[in-house]
Amino acid sequence: MWPRTLHAGEPLEDALGHPIAPEDERVLRSVVAHWDGLGSYTLGEHRHWTAAQWAEHLDDPTLEHPFAADEHGIRSPLLHLTAELHPAARDPTRADWPEIARRFARNAGLTSPVDDQTCRWVAVHSRPRRLDLIANLIRPDGTWQPQPHPLLRHLVAEGRRIATKLGLRPNRATTGALTTAPGLVTPTRGLRR
Repeated sequence: MWPRTLHAGEPLEDALGHPIAPEDERVLRSVVAHWDGLGSYTLGEHRHWTAAQWAEHLDDPTLEHPFAADEHGIRSPLLHLTAELHPAARDPTRADWPEIARRFARNAGLTSPVDDQTCRWVAVHSRPRRLDLIANLIRPDGTWQPQPHPLLRHLVAEGRRIATKLGLRPNRATTGALTTAPGLVTPTRGLRR
């Protein structure tokens, strides 16, 4: 498990697999989903953002509300979840990755269809068979985004539902006896015990 961090650069670098350089002008094209409020907030300019600009965007709530803390007084607002495919699972299509990201975001409590003041999050698919979801848990009003408890149990159950719905599980006859149900491996980075 990875501890929550204070700055978005660290989890974004891990998601991309390389350091983020402020002078790097390449547009980050591996973003597959993001928080629903981003379109109205940026008027569409986020389609041309670099990795450094995405990190800055995720860090903004921390700068705007520097003393925000969770119910335990912890002031490390960035959550980094990583979901990796089981080695025997089929590869999701390009259209599957945004759905996977949104479902994990919903089950992690990061977004809700009835709440328009949810926290900022972004899902990055830049490595094969892996999805990284990075969120700043500080909401626009400065309060902490509530999450289900226990979070890990919710995410494991959702991983199984996603694998079943999208047909990510392989045929047992072709792979032999499997000790675990293949599909999405449990996302654990950034989760506290």
